[in-house]
Amino acid sequence: MAENLQSQCPECEAMDQPTETVDRRNFIRVIAEHGVAVAATATLVGANDAIGDNWIAAMLPARTVEWYKVLVPLPYVALISIIHARRTQGPQWLQAAVVASSNWPPSMMAADYFYGRFTFGEDLEAFFSRFLIQWGQPYPLLLLALFAGPIMAGAAIQRRNP
Repeated sequence: MAENLQSQCPECEAMDQPTETVDRRNFIRVIAEHGVAVAATATLVGANDAIGDNWIAAMLPARTVEWYKVLVPLPYVALISIIHARRTQGPQWLQAAVVASSNWPPSMMAADYFYGRFTFGEDLEAFFSRFLIQWGQPYPLLLLALFAGPIMAGAAIQRRNP
C-alpha cells in the first residue's frame, strides 16, 4: 500500500513519506497562509480606516471618506491575491482560491465591525448601513474584490503556469 501511495507523488518518494502526510502538511501550510493574509489585510484596512476617520474626515465630505476607505485597500487586496495565487498554484489552486474567497470577506467584515464598535461605539444597524448600494455606499466593492481577487489571480497564474 505504501509503495502505491509513494508512486503517485514524486515529492513523497524524495521525502520517503506517504502521500497523506504530505497532503496534511500542505493543508496546514495553506490554512496558515490564509490566516496570515487575512491578518495582514485586516491590519491594513484597520489602519486605513483610522487614517480616514481621524485625519482625512476633517477635510473631506463623508461620502468621499467612504470612497477613500474602499479604494485605497484595493491594490493591496490585489497584491495579496497574487501572492496567495503564486503560493497555492498547482492542481488544487481552485480549492485554495475558494477557501480564500469564502474566508476573506467575512473576516474583513468582522474586523471592520469591531473597529467601528470599539472606536465609535457603532451598533449593527450603523454597520449594515454600509451595504446600502442604492444610496451609493462603496463598501460592497471592497467585499467583491476580496471575494473575486483570489479566484481571478489564481486563474491568471494557473493559465500562465499550467
